[in-house]
Amino acid sequence: MSLLKKLFRIVHSIIAWPLFCLIFFSHMVLSFVVYIILPKPYYVVHYLSAICLRAILMIGFVRPVIKGLDRVPKNGPFVLMANHSSLVDIPIILMSLPRYGCFIAKKELKRTPFLGLSMIFQGHFFIDRKNPKESIRLMDKIGDEVIKREVILLVFPEGTRSKDGKLAPLKLGSFKIATQKGIPILPCAITGAADILPKKKLMFCPGTLTIEYGDPIPVEKVEVKSKAEHKAAAEKLAVKVKNALRDMGCAT
Repeated sequence: MSLLKKLFRIVHSIIAWPLFCLIFFSHMVLSFVVYIILPKPYYVVHYLSAICLRAILMIGFVRPVIKGLDRVPKNGPFVLMANHSSLVDIPIILMSLPRYGCFIAKKELKRTPFLGLSMIFQGHFFIDRKNPKESIRLMDKIGDEVIKREVILLVFPEGTRSKDGKLAPLKLGSFKIATQKGIPILPCAITGAADILPKKKLMFCPGTLTIEYGDPIPVEKVEVKSKAEHKAAAEKLAVKVKNALRDMGCAT
């Protein structure tokens, strides 16, 4: 990287992050107002979030390219499974989704100043990763809630951000809600995110970010409460999701 380009990225990041924070706090205030006024605030908050996230991407000189929106079902519950390589993955998904989407986060984030409140206003779910039994109970409850509200649940089946931008092995536990409740899966491939904001980095690199939605994958509900049954079903789905992500350009 040339000295001039590196200097530009440093200055750009120094200017961009305070603007990101300003937009975030403005969004949180608006979300709070919506949350206390409307009986079903999550859907309005989703559209507010999409506007704010688009502004953040513009400030970051990130050009989003969105493909496959016609493949996103207009109604019904779905589990959206995407590859994960950068902090910008969640913003690009929530910004591009034409429907309300929520995700599962570790409960520690709920206590994070400002961020926790914002996530509550948006209707996201929280689980305790240190308590497996409680997590299993909550996952079952979350599945019921996804079906009841007919929303899209965002899941990163890799479990964490990829270190090299390539698709990591998919964790079978991430398919549990889909197999237990028979909720279809919507594959989603994000390319270019690791170049824009790599893992453990705060310096933006302007560029193009592509997100593509694939064809929904039907899921048959596993009625038998057997770990072997769920594991077999999860393994088959993992192959289908991995192939779908690879076909849409994810490096494996």
